[in-house]
Amino acid sequence: MLFTILGDNFSKRQKKLKSVMAGLKKKKPDANFIHWDFLDLNEEKLEESLNTVGGLFESKNIYLFSNIFQKVKIKNIFLERIDEFASSENAFILTLDKVGAAEKKILREKSYLFEEFNLDKKEFNPFSLSDELQNKNKKALWLKYHQALNSDLPAERIFSTLFFSLKSLILAEKFSEKESGLKAYPYKKAISALKNKWKAGEAEEKTFQLVSLYNQSRQSGLNLKDSLEKFILEL
Repeated sequence: MLFTILGDNFSKRQKKLKSVMAGLKKKKPDANFIHWDFLDLNEEKLEESLNTVGGLFESKNIYLFSNIFQKVKIKNIFLERIDEFASSENAFILTLDKVGAAEKKILREKSYLFEEFNLDKKEFNPFSLSDELQNKNKKALWLKYHQALNSDLPAERIFSTLFFSLKSLILAEKFSEKESGLKAYPYKKAISALKNKWKAGEAEEKTFQLVSLYNQSRQSGLNLKDSLEKFILEL
């Protein structure tokens, strides 16, 4: 069974996610819960999620996949095998910031539940963090970071935005527009930022630093909010 929760309004998405989780846990209180984000999930784990149906006394698992379409290969495999996910004894909850029109159509048709929540114009847009990071505008990025926190945007969602902002720089630095997989506008923005603000290889170094902070916070229980603020101030 597949549940898809889509859109850039993270607070409303989280509210819906909690509702879906509560409903599933009520029906299957002993089900195993597994959460994989775009950093965790690989092809082996994706295959495992389809072939594993719970423990000795439980017939279902509940999987939460967060923004896994950011890995193109994972996205393609998931869409190719979407009928298997939709008909599985396991429950799959897919949360995504945004997808293309063709992908959205497939997800809408195949999902048991499909809901989309997008920001109103007056609400904080987390993607505004990306522009300030790519332009190395430390003060503006720090101010927007606290705006994001004040709008109840979780630190994990902020991390995701910063990560993919840096990833765009790396792709633009190493590949042509066609090879990068980026659309024309973000590719041109990344190229402009690289020429004016970033040294060769620096975006890759910052990405490694950011991912290390994220992994440390998950493994040791450190406050991710403080780690992200430190990252911004040291930019």
